[in-house]
Amino acid sequence: MKKMTMAAFAAAAFMAFSCSNDDSTPDVPLQGKWKLISVTSNRAFDGNGDGTPSTDILTELGSCYTDSYVEFGNINTIKTVTSTIPSEGTNCVTATDEGTYKFTPYNVQTTFVHDGIKTHTNYAKTGNLITLSVPALREIEVTVDGEIRHVAIDAKMVFRKE
Repeated sequence: MKKMTMAAFAAAAFMAFSCSNDDSTPDVPLQGKWKLISVTSNRAFDGNGDGTPSTDILTELGSCYTDSYVEFGNINTIKTVTSTIPSEGTNCVTATDEGTYKFTPYNVQTTFVHDGIKTHTNYAKTGNLITLSVPALREIEVTVDGEIRHVAIDAKMVFRKE
């Protein structure tokens, strides 16, 4: 019996002092400002013309995206500020949107209303990061069998709590 008690104590001590990925990102309140830190696409492309395709949208399309953020209010309000580069042009364009959100553990569902039509998005929350998957973020040119085509790329946007 003494050996079983010692084994149980050792197991409990090991679990108490072991590290996990969650330890490096402490659970933080949702309310506040979340800054965009990463945007990756499902398809490598050469958006900056350096001859090296990658899935890092911040590298390929410039730094405008880094001005983007999401802000969650105390009364279930959300404000998004998105800076992008239009397909044709070099200047950053910023769009602001406001809506509401519903928070459940590990998931944030947002609702925005435009011209009477509701749209919903879902962010996944883990510690001090929230992640948004965006289908068809933008179109890019690709060459397929010598022919230039426009295809939509999907993206994953990651935000960190400030």
